[in-house]
Order: sequence, then structure tokens, then C-alpha cells
Amino acid sequence: MSSPQLGICSFSGRTQSRFCGPNAARNSRKPSICMANMVASQAETQPKNGGGLGDFVAVVRAIAFYLTTVLIAVPLFHIMLLLSPVVLLVDKFKRNAMHLVNDVWANLTTLFFYQVEVKGRENLPNFDTAVVYVANHQSYLDIFSLFRLHRPFKFVSKSSIFLFPIVGWSMYLTGHVGLKRTDRRSQMACLQDCRKLLQEGASVLFFPEGTRSTSGKMDKFKKGAFSVAAKDQVPVVPITIVGTGKLMQNGREGLLRSGGVTLIVHPALKSKDANELCEKSEAMILNELEKYDYLV
Repeated sequence: MSSPQLGICSFSGRTQSRFCGPNAARNSRKPSICMANMVASQAETQPKNGGGLGDFVAVVRAIAFYLTTVLIAVPLFHIMLLLSPVVLLVDKFKRNAMHLVNDVWANLTTLFFYQVEVKGRENLPNFDTAVVYVANHQSYLDIFSLFRLHRPFKFVSKSSIFLFPIVGWSMYLTGHVGLKRTDRRSQMACLQDCRKLLQEGASVLFFPEGTRSTSGKMDKFKKGAFSVAAKDQVPVVPITIVGTGKLMQNGREGLLRSGGVTLIVHPALKSKDANELCEKSEAMILNELEKYDYLV
């Protein structure tokens, strides 16, 4: 039997997953690349958008963004190291203290570069309620922006990312979920890990498109996240992300433009039918996107 494969997070590469709906089909995409090492090369090779001066300013902003996030992450990582023995002893699954450090890191980083508006905050669950969050995926900035929800969650990422100094190690200490995208056993283990987290009261975040959109338009959702929610009868909270793709376009992570981001939190959904959850979540997020000029 084949597994309902997963949409994976902002730091992830290509995966193949089932679409929601009765006519499931497989889809593949080019791997994402670690973009922090590409600032200089992209400044030289990407086509212009907004003119030479505009691109120059965007490159400077991107360099400043990456430097800022590293400068903030290094001391916070040492705090996480000190906290880890106690956290693993008393809060093995949720690791709320670690998430709080992640929250500080992402919020301080974005504070200097763009504003995030959260609409529908009343639809967010209580801090200790386990849910499956699902969101559209436009940009490397999506994860940073979602920390503005101020709710703890774990996300799925390529296992190799956990080896990256500071960022990957921090993800490991926080308890985010690793996935070898071409390994069926890893996919099954990932699903089980996510279910275990939910059963222990920890929320999980998925990007059901599977990877970042290359066109700015939302791709079809895949069923993995919704299968997990349906099996464990936990709510699905759809979230529409607007604006991250205009600030930092997928494939142009060496440019950070000015602007703002809007997160729209939709009412929670609950069903035993994974296809129903998938289709309703996709429609809610897409309908909200269509109210905005969201194309990059």
C-alpha cells in the first residue's frame, strides 16, 4: 500500500505526494536549494525587477536579513542548549520552551524588515490545543511569518537540514520532524511521528502544496496532512499567507523587497474524511488569496 505522503516545510526540497480529491495524481518539482549561500550569485544572474537601484537595495536588505537572523540565532541557540536537559525531562513532546525561543528568533528577525498583520486571530486554538495547521507556500519567509501567530507547532523538513549549524540544530532541539523525501519508510515514520505529536498534545504545521510555488499561484494540495488529522480526529486550521512571495520570491532568495505580509486564520475544520478536509481547506485558502493581488 502506498502512503499518503506529506507536504513539507519552507526548508524542504522536492517530494512526491497524493493530491486531495478522488482523482489522486502524483506530482514532482525541482528541489529547493539552501538559499542563504546564494545571495551574491543571484544578484548577478537573476533578471531585473524594479530596476538596478531597486535590485541593489533588495540585495542589501537580503544580506542584512541573513546576517541579522544568524546574529540573533547564535546566542539563542546557546540558551536552547542550556534548557534542553530540563525540557526533554518535563516536556518531551511539546517542548514549549524551545518553541518560545524559536518565536523570539523569528519575531526579532522579521521586526527589522517587514510587518506581519494577522487577521482572524480569534480562530486560533488555545495555546495547549493540538491542531493541524495548513498553509499555502510562497516563500522562504513563510516559516518566519507564521511564528507571528504565537502558537507552538512542529513542522516537517528534510532530514539533511537538521545537520545545518545553528538553524538545523535548533530545529532538532525544538522537536521538528525530519523526512527523507525519497524514502517510503521515512515517509511512513514521519506520518507516525506527526500522529504521536498530536496524540501528546503538540500541534503540527504542514504546507500541503509540498514545496514553494514557483509561479505565485497556489498548487494543488496533497492529502498527507489531512489523513493525519482525520485519523486522530484533531481540527485542521487553514491559514492563508499573502505577501511573502512579493517580498522574497521563490528562486530569488538573494533579494528582499520592502512590503508587508498578511496571515488570514480561517475557522477550524473537523472531519473523519481526509478528502473533505483537503478540499475545504484548499478552497478556503484559495478563495482568500483571490481577494488579493498575490501573484509575485
